Amino acid sequence: MSFFIRSSARGGGPQKRKLNGHFSKTSKAQSTSKQLRKSKKPKFDDNESIASTDEELAEENLRNEAQSETEEEEETAQEKRVRLVKKRLQEIEEEEKDRAEFEEGAVARRLREEYLEEKGRLRKTIAINYVGHSELTTLRCKEHKLSITCICLSSDGNILYSGSKDGSLAKWSIKEKVKLKAIRGNRGKTKPGMKSVRCLAISTDGKFFVVGDSGCKDIKVLCGDTLNHIKNLQGHRGPVSGLIFRKDTHTLYSASEDKSVKVWNLDDMAYVESLFGHQSAITSIDALSRERAITSGGFDGSIRIWKIVEESQLIFNAHNGGSSIDAVKLINEENFFSGGDDGQLCVWGCMKKKPLCSVPEAHGKDETNGQPMWISSIATLLNTDLVASGSRDGTVKLWQCGENFRSLNPLFEVKLAGFINALAFTPDGNHLIAGVGKEHRNGVCECWESRVDVEEYTSTARLKKAQRGREMNEVYLAIYSTADLCLAPIETVVTLFTIKYCESSISIKLIPSKQDLTEQAYTIDLTNFVYEIVNVSEVPCYASSCELPNVAVNEDSCMAGLCTVLRQIVKSASPEYSTHDCNKLLGFKGSCLMACSEASVWTKFCEIDLILTLKSLDTKDLEKSELPVSLARFECHMSQPVRLHNLYKYKMCKKFAALDITRQDKTGLPEHTYAEDALHYTLPVVVNESLYKSDPKRYKPKNRIYTRQDDIEHSLQLVEGMKISMQLDVKPFGVEVNLDWSDVPFDATPEGGSLPLSRLRRKQEQLQNLCKPVLKLAKAGDTIVDFCSGSGHLGILIAYLLPRCTVILLENKEESLNRAKKRVQRLSLTNVKFCQCNLDYFKGDFDIGTSLHACGLATDLVIQCCIRKNAIFVCCPCCYGSLQDCHQLTYPRSEVFKECVNNKEYSYLSHAADQTHDELNVKTKQGYRCMTVIDTDRKLFAEQFGYKVHLGLVLVLYTIPS
Repeated sequence: MSFFIRSSARGGGPQKRKLNGHFSKTSKAQSTSKQLRKSKKPKFDDNESIASTDEELAEENLRNEAQSETEEEEETAQEKRVRLVKKRLQEIEEEEKDRAEFEEGAVARRLREEYLEEKGRLRKTIAINYVGHSELTTLRCKEHKLSITCICLSSDGNILYSGSKDGSLAKWSIKEKVKLKAIRGNRGKTKPGMKSVRCLAISTDGKFFVVGDSGCKDIKVLCGDTLNHIKNLQGHRGPVSGLIFRKDTHTLYSASEDKSVKVWNLDDMAYVESLFGHQSAITSIDALSRERAITSGGFDGSIRIWKIVEESQLIFNAHNGGSSIDAVKLINEENFFSGGDDGQLCVWGCMKKKPLCSVPEAHGKDETNGQPMWISSIATLLNTDLVASGSRDGTVKLWQCGENFRSLNPLFEVKLAGFINALAFTPDGNHLIAGVGKEHRNGVCECWESRVDVEEYTSTARLKKAQRGREMNEVYLAIYSTADLCLAPIETVVTLFTIKYCESSISIKLIPSKQDLTEQAYTIDLTNFVYEIVNVSEVPCYASSCELPNVAVNEDSCMAGLCTVLRQIVKSASPEYSTHDCNKLLGFKGSCLMACSEASVWTKFCEIDLILTLKSLDTKDLEKSELPVSLARFECHMSQPVRLHNLYKYKMCKKFAALDITRQDKTGLPEHTYAEDALHYTLPVVVNESLYKSDPKRYKPKNRIYTRQDDIEHSLQLVEGMKISMQLDVKPFGVEVNLDWSDVPFDATPEGGSLPLSRLRRKQEQLQNLCKPVLKLAKAGDTIVDFCSGSGHLGILIAYLLPRCTVILLENKEESLNRAKKRVQRLSLTNVKFCQCNLDYFKGDFDIGTSLHACGLATDLVIQCCIRKNAIFVCCPCCYGSLQDCHQLTYPRSEVFKECVNNKEYSYLSHAADQTHDELNVKTKQGYRCMTVIDTDRKLFAEQFGYKVHLGLVLVLYTIPS
């Protein structure tokens, strides 16, 4: 059901518990301490004094201050100068000590990061910075008369080696883009006598350069600098198909068509051992710093990880049966990629037998025969999330790995002419090198021209943001006074604490704001922060459009909401301090506080319930015996059993754990005497359940059945008794507006948003129905907000069709908004801005608000937001069954419905509205009727504020109505 609304003007008793006395004092503790003070003689030791209570400590401080004032009055001017100098020297010494400790920690952190990077365990998120290529340079070599089959790079990325089917080798300078040295293929007449170069590898120090010749069974060892022949390594019974050095060593792993992997020590030029297991010729091999290698077995359909020391192997099978796996590449020590002639690009974890994710037909299909495009080569930028794949049609695609390598998102592609036989990234990520020929590296040699293409593309976030606005990463916070020791709301205090804990370098902007006298303010010391005070009138529009606190990522992107801001601070500090403890704040999946407060009980507790408690907490009355309800809920939450995501593994570890555990003898330990006494608090009675939405205790089946037919019919009878019109418009508003999809570019269509084929047609119809009313009503200069925009399907289409209007994509899911940003960049749209926050945190002015399938109560939040701004809005709701009261609105919405239908009866109607199945189902007609009832309630609610309402069904041309 979609509808368009337009404004006529534009528009039990308390429970006793015992807790440790760490929160505040109580009357019992005070009386006990007073009795102790009365019985204590006023005698103080010169060397030590012990204060048993806070009051005694305060009295002692007053005596010390009085004594020091007396001493200051008795000292001379010279003695005072000496005392002040000593005091200043002591302060300087303490400052130097703190600075030394900080520098020591920074050095230790840097050494730790270097160690992790060396071991291949450092993770960097950089793929999002890449938006395209800026230069394409072609390197040609007259010695390469046949297709280039392989390339390899030196460890510093300055030297490139290439090999051809005619047996020739070339050495290139990447910086100068010139050929340094070349060896002609001589068909075995002189050393090294290479007939056809199949594979190459260079040691980390550049000392040894090895070549696999498909014309013989030997490995040619050359000098990496001069390319002079050193020795032939013999042992394989078939042509060598893959070579790789173990990182920072002279240990060489070789793969062959004889189905074996061999290990060599080039310091001694000696053979070490052989590994067997593949059932067909090995097609590729890779390795990093560990003593293991990974290989692809071609037509045996397997990938194997060879553990050299253990003399064992792990077998992975996933590609389609009968297909050949041609390429395998490690991106770190734990994850790798594979591709083959089935066109599937797979991401693997070394400890998982199945792919973490896969992209079928990653390079599309061949239009001539309908077969998937063959993936012939893969390149990875080590310890990052950037991957490239090459196909036989000359297309190179760059991909971004999702969180925990559970997804692959396309970045952009580069079109070349030929077969992509080899790919390699330079270590700095500034260049991607592709070896291109007119046939596959293993195909029959034919005399076709070949080349090596060197592609240069943007590599830093600054270059990426040059088209979208300069990067800022500024956090805007509210304060109530401008002194270093200032008053601030609790959100500011929490944010500043997080910045300090994470050692974040984010820019801090403080905005003097008017204090709400009904809310508690807190004192905070700003002397340890670098900040700038900005007046309200000077706050830029991209920051003023959202509630505080918020983060301005750049001039076109803003994040708002306490939990969203805290996540951004932690995530922005994590790449800078990869070993810092702040990396653990978001949980092992990095998803803590990711969901919005309407969908997550935990986020609502942290962002709303607990904050409201602290805002209403009277710090002057901490001696009261009753704790806030939110603390009682948190105690119940912490008392629940710990959720284990790897429960089976944990049980198995406990089952096979050693039983003869040595336990510490505690008989000799002194007994602890509790002198502080127990403090008694009254803890409010709350439901014994956790703050996780998935807690089984939260689900009560008998209380959540809303689809009994008797209840639905009773509710419908109540609505019929209201005697109100519930007619739908014959045609949707704006149906006469022309929208030609053939004029819309690919990235502005649903297909450009990576939707599956089964949803493309239906999504196109939905977009057309919502876009036409906006096109009819929008004027040049209008601001249009696409609420709950997701990947930007509707907002991006509107932005393209209305270039003179500003479109704001508002979404609370970071991953969805990132996909929308990439589409906007590819379209080069300059009239789109992004806002990552909940609906209620957006306070900017706008003229038209729209939403496509804003789930449940989100549609009503959109309507409410538009009414407050007196803006037009176009909405297509969904998920009627999830309508429920929240901290911002209640149901029914209109006054007319509230007089006749209560909340329970309204829930029966909303759940029945979701029962719209196929036309033959008996519930379908009733479901559409209930949908009309719910949307009529929304219509009446808007009419209370002077809106003229158009209500109708989505016009569906090819599928069943929605």
